Amino acid sequence: MAAENANTMILLKSANNGNTFEVSLKSEKKILIVKAFVEDESFVPTTAIPLQNVNSSELALAIEYLNFHHGETMANLIENKSVHFVRNLFGIVSYFTPEEEERLFQETAWAHEDVHPDV
Repeated sequence: MAAENANTMILLKSANNGNTFEVSLKSEKKILIVKAFVEDESFVPTTAIPLQNVNSSELALAIEYLNFHHGETMANLIENKSVHFVRNLFGIVSYFTPEEEERLFQETAWAHEDVHPDV
């Protein structure tokens, strides 16, 4: 699929009643059948991916689970990391002067306890 980005939405279609669910491609690519469809060059995001052995209630639960754990994975990635590590990871530019940053660091020293060194 050529036009894949972080905001790409796809449709999943359940087997029992044909309900469709619009979901984020980023988290749903964890499902192997979805990944296979999406990696096919002829796939277009407006085409519903049929999931033959999945009913609507199971599909809704699976989507909820994947969405929750996708966020949890990001949280685990930055947990107990330094401000500088997180900035580098996400490409965030600091608009504080070094003096302002040092003052803020001192004012919130409690928030920087037990922070892992930059990795």
